[in-house]
Amino acid sequence: MTEQLPILFEKIVGLLNQISSLENEVSRLTDENHSLKEQLDSLTKRFSQSELPKNSQNSSRPPSSDFPKPQKT
Repeated sequence: MTEQLPILFEKIVGLLNQISSLENEVSRLTDENHSLKEQLDSLTKRFSQSELPKNSQNSSRPPSSDFPKPQKT
């Protein structure tokens, strides 16, 4: 059993290094995810603010609906 201790110790050290590496990767990916969510929110907001009103060229509405009807007085 004692002859296996150095091998077990080496494996434990390797696993601890792997855990540390994976923790760093999780942290990096969490930061990246947060950044991408902020970017998506920003782009979504910009898109919703710049969206053109619907007309016959960008919707299925008939051309006659492109102009408001005159109000009857």
